[in-house]
Amino acid sequence: LNNIVFCLDVSGSMSAQVSAGVSRFDAAMKAIEAFCTHRTGDSFGLTIFGSEFLHWIPPTRELSAIRHAAPFLRPGRLPSWFGGTMIAKALNGCCDRLAATPEGDRALILVTDGASGDFDGTREREVARRLADARIRVYTILIGPGASPGVSYIAGATGGRVFQAADPSALAFVFQEIDRMQKAQFKPVASDWVEVTQPFCLAGLGCLGLFLLAQFGLRFTPW
Repeated sequence: LNNIVFCLDVSGSMSAQVSAGVSRFDAAMKAIEAFCTHRTGDSFGLTIFGSEFLHWIPPTRELSAIRHAAPFLRPGRLPSWFGGTMIAKALNGCCDRLAATPEGDRALILVTDGASGDFDGTREREVARRLADARIRVYTILIGPGASPGVSYIAGATGGRVFQAADPSALAFVFQEIDRMQKAQFKPVASDWVEVTQPFCLAGLGCLGLFLLAQFGLRFTPW
């Protein structure tokens, strides 16, 4: 089982258009839905962030929860305290959420379009250390042109990668790359019944043969 959490930037800049009638937020949500549908057997969670973060959906296999989340998470409909971009704070929150999962591999997919306001040269190192200690691999998808160097540092320190995606088709390609890098692993959840009869048959035949031989030497002869 893989536990994968999407850490989605919902700041105001995510309303910018990447193509006609398609915003950065729309492109990101469409690709996330396609990624969840393509990978069966994994648990997916969704955390949104701006200046603060909110765990919208805990890791679950109920994918309809993610598909129905988009109308409620559009940047224009969220409170003002989602206006900034604080990536370190959001990653720390996602680390706590993923570290609580009892089993399976852990991956975090950060989707953002801008630089972070809480990276100061040391904060990103602390976040990377926490994520690495919790065995959480971070993949970062940059939709916009600008990004903080701390994002690349965290991805590299946890064994992940940073991808650039400038349009919806590129974003879908990025998720395909992540899909190849982080394959699902399945474990049997029920006992597999196997018939073992040969040893018992051989033992029974041996006992029967000894019994017949004993009858020839120990049987009662009345005449």
